[in-house]
Amino acid sequence: MSTAFNVSIDEPQYLFYCLMANDDVSVHLTDARVTGLVSVIHIDTQRPGDIGLDEIELWWPERRPVGRNLAFRLSTPLASFAADATTSGVDRPIHTANAWVASMDDPHPTLTFSWKTPVAISQIVLTFDADWEHPMESVLMGQPESVMPFCVKSYRIVDGKGNILAQELDNHQPRRVFDVASTTDCVSIEVNEVNGPCPAAIFGVRIVP
Repeated sequence: MSTAFNVSIDEPQYLFYCLMANDDVSVHLTDARVTGLVSVIHIDTQRPGDIGLDEIELWWPERRPVGRNLAFRLSTPLASFAADATTSGVDRPIHTANAWVASMDDPHPTLTFSWKTPVAISQIVLTFDADWEHPMESVLMGQPESVMPFCVKSYRIVDGKGNILAQELDNHQPRRVFDVASTTDCVSIEVNEVNGPCPAAIFGVRIVP
């Protein structure tokens, strides 16, 4: 099935693609999770009553392992996951994903920063996806995993000559700070593994002189 949208989007923003309840229609779902994308279900409608509130529909993400995303293919790729998102200064989704997301079929993606002439570097700060939009309500509530699946697990940072500036093999934290001493014209972040069935994603990269 193909769907054409008679609408033009002139700026980055989040949109809902809503499927209304219909017993005669079924859709394919996927176990793949992608930083910045989430499926929601209609759980209720807020009624004005006597307290002066507007009537609004309430849509809510289901807890993993349910809450799967729609399986779909786009004729034009989304432009929301480019590398320059890592220097925006915003380390979570707002009007757009605000993250670099690698290709889903790339087992060892690399994000590279380069300069025309060598620069001195003293610190590198990385921000990964700890699923800020889907926090745990309580440790007393059962959770399907102990590590957020979007978070990068294994990676290393190398300079232009291939020297390893930092590396981790079993990361689960969203923010990592590395003190380094290097003069180089290139810094590459090589991702080897993610904690879940997700493409590699990085919210922020700060390279400090």
